[in-house]
Amino acid sequence: MLYFLTNDINNPRVEKVITSLDKFYKDKLVILNNKNHKGVNNFNRKLISISSRNTNKRKYFIFKLTFLISRIALSKNDQNFPERNVYSLTSFSFIINFLWKIKIFINDFLPTYNTTLFSLLKSSKISSDQVLFTQKDTFFVDSLLFRNHELINEIKWLSLNSKLISVVVSFDNPCYSQILYRCSNMLVWSNTMKDSLLRFHPFINPISIIETGSLLFNTGAVKNIRQLFKISDDKNVAYGCMFCDEYMLKYELSLILYLSKILHQQGYNLYVRPYPSLDIEFYSSLFNIPNIKLIRSTNKVIIRENNDGFLYDELLSSQIDFLSNCSWFFSLGTSFTIEAAICDMKILQINLNVNKKWWNEIQTRINLSDHIEIYYNGLFKFDETCNLINLSNDFSSKNINMLKKLGINYDK
Repeated sequence: MLYFLTNDINNPRVEKVITSLDKFYKDKLVILNNKNHKGVNNFNRKLISISSRNTNKRKYFIFKLTFLISRIALSKNDQNFPERNVYSLTSFSFIINFLWKIKIFINDFLPTYNTTLFSLLKSSKISSDQVLFTQKDTFFVDSLLFRNHELINEIKWLSLNSKLISVVVSFDNPCYSQILYRCSNMLVWSNTMKDSLLRFHPFINPISIIETGSLLFNTGAVKNIRQLFKISDDKNVAYGCMFCDEYMLKYELSLILYLSKILHQQGYNLYVRPYPSLDIEFYSSLFNIPNIKLIRSTNKVIIRENNDGFLYDELLSSQIDFLSNCSWFFSLGTSFTIEAAICDMKILQINLNVNKKWWNEIQTRINLSDHIEIYYNGLFKFDETCNLINLSNDFSSKNINMLKKLGINYDK
């Protein structure tokens, strides 16, 4: 039998991954959770609750501590962790920065994240009153351990006692040092992701890495996307918001207002898709700008309740509805760029000018994202001093198609 461990039982993105695994393994996966959820979820997926100790509230702190005292991946993202997170660690930023510099210096001599974390936490045998698990069963889990902190005791036990497969759920996972490598196999989307995984984590080389094709984007859903997708002929540009924290949002709002002024001079509208999990009121400064159109999710969006409150998860069809209003997509590095690529839109990767004071902090955050460098390296650069008329004349006949890099088999 095949099982998938998650407590995020109604997340549409998790469902996309599980559906893809169903097709790859020609069997239907059952969801295991330790939240006492039984029966079926919103997608009619069978749920089995496994016994577990009460969740330790200090466990998430242990995850953060482990990150501080263990080996980082060979990643710019992890190497610059203090700068990326200084806004949430203001009281300890100096100490964290100092410790991190020491850590980078002795990085090769430190134990890995997995080794450290699993040594700090105990192993909990999984069991259920609904089913008897056997050695023939196969268990899948999201490769990023910090997403599974409530299930970590069970994950540790499975890594020692059963066939556990680590699923690299999204295209930028290989950049993180918290990836689960104590497993039988790892699943990735494509050769590009496999190369990235070995580049950032060379010590996992003995583990069998299997290429499955895209796990987040069901190949059947995008196979005939061009036939379904019609780009607007109007002078509209799409922009997907990148930041979910209020601190960085103020910089992004400044960027959106700046872009809207440039576009307004050329008669363009800017269609803005707010970050899904933020309240729409955070974008109130954009409400009365004539050429800014805020597009909220359609009724195809599923709202799910999580420990942090209500989060919005957009389905691919909802994102296509948004993109179909526009001829161009401006990307600051958001993964929404992938949906634009699936729709074969003309994409411009915005390259900010760090010489201007108020760009500095947002540029620092962008430079810390390895996946932008890897996956968006071939995208056109848009400097804010460019003239949009010249830009349109230069690039109007060029489209960006990243489907093959993302491991999506797409028949034109």
